[in-house]
Formats: sequence, structure tokens, C-alpha cells
Amino acid sequence: MTAPGREKKARQQRRLTVRPEAVWAAGRYAVLAALCVLCYGNSLHGELVHDDVWAIINNPDVRPGSSLRNIFSNDFWGKRMADNTSHKSYRPLCILTFKLNILLGGMTPLYFHIVNVCLHCAVTCLLMHTCERCVFEDWRLAFVTALLFAVHPVHTEAVSGIVGRADVLACLLFLLTFLSYIRSVGVCVSEDSLPSTVSAGCLLVSLLLGTCAMLVKETGITVFGVCMLYDALVLCHKPLIQ
Repeated sequence: MTAPGREKKARQQRRLTVRPEAVWAAGRYAVLAALCVLCYGNSLHGELVHDDVWAIINNPDVRPGSSLRNIFSNDFWGKRMADNTSHKSYRPLCILTFKLNILLGGMTPLYFHIVNVCLHCAVTCLLMHTCERCVFEDWRLAFVTALLFAVHPVHTEAVSGIVGRADVLACLLFLLTFLSYIRSVGVCVSEDSLPSTVSAGCLLVSLLLGTCAMLVKETGITVFGVCMLYDALVLCHKPLIQ
């Protein structure tokens, strides 16, 4: 074999080489996703019950012929925000996902539950990634944290109940906002300075995702407070108590 041929073959082998770390990482994500499905797979055959009835079946805003404008002017249950009987829960993007569910799969509960379980899988995997990058130096601690999150019964109502999608989707956007933010800033050069902006694009994406989290569920606004705390405590190393 000629020298150019050997070099070409060596380059091809390098491309086909899979790093063991990548295989282990993919395996961890697969285990977490499988556990989520095992824990909440029995919810796939559930019906629309309790608050699901009022938020989906009896909600005029999720029907195929309804106006999108109503979603952004009404509350979570389809009542006018200015109405005295309104719950004042403003979650238009969550209602939008219900409407999309109905447009693609009708009122079949199975498809609503599939989306919720998939979102829980995504949140669990994203939590492990966040912990590996920002919280723990040891990947095993991040994996155990995500493992506990995946199987903890406190999430039962959020994943098994259709209206719980607001919590799960807001959590997903919360984590994405935080990850985008930490990519957009650098470390403080001194205690009195603010973190420098490394990527304006990531910062804008973070603002957009945080706004979306807030429009999925009101508690999504807390991600901006978490980012500020991360600035102060981690990037600038400022103490909690002077």
C-alpha cells in the first residue's frame, strides 16, 4: 500500500474510533430515559381526569377552530383574565402545546401522556448534563442526582396528570435558560466587577427561553434569580453573608 493510501486509511480509522467516554455518557442517558419510561409507562393508558377536564375538554381555547389570540388573552382554563372568576393563571405556551396535541392526535389521551413522559425523560437527561457541568466535578454524583430525580414519586402528579405538563415543560425551559446563560458569561476578574459577556447570542437565547418558561408556568421567572445567584456566588465568589 502506498503512503497516501495508508494515510487515508488511518484518517478513516480515526473517524470511526468511538471514545469510551462518549459510550459511557450515552449509556447513562439511555439508562435514565429507560427508568423514566419504566416509572411512568403505566400512565400512558390513563384518561383525562380532574383538572385535565377543565383545562382541555371544557377549554374552548384548545379547540381546533379557536383563535390563537384567545390563548394569549385568557387564563389557563379559558376564561378572560379580566373576569372576576378567572384563576389568573397565565400559561399560554402550555395551552398552545395542548392545542397542538389536539391538532395532531385529536382528544386521544394516549398522545397527551406520551408527550408528558417524553418531556420528563428530556428534563432528567438535561438535569444530569447541568449537574455534570455546573454542580459536581464527579460525573457519578450527577448521575445519581438525575437517577433520584427520574424515579422520585414527587413528580407523579406532574408527569401522570396532563395539566402537570406546565411544571415539566417549565422545568425543561428553566434548565435550558440556565445553560444558555452560563455559556454567555465569563468569570469575574475581581470581586467588584460583573461577569463579562462572552456570547451575546447565548445571552439573547437565555432571555428568550426564560421568557418562554415564564409563559409556560409563572414560576419559570425564578430562573432569572437563579442566574443572578450563580453570578454572585460562583462566578464572582461573593459570600452570602458579609
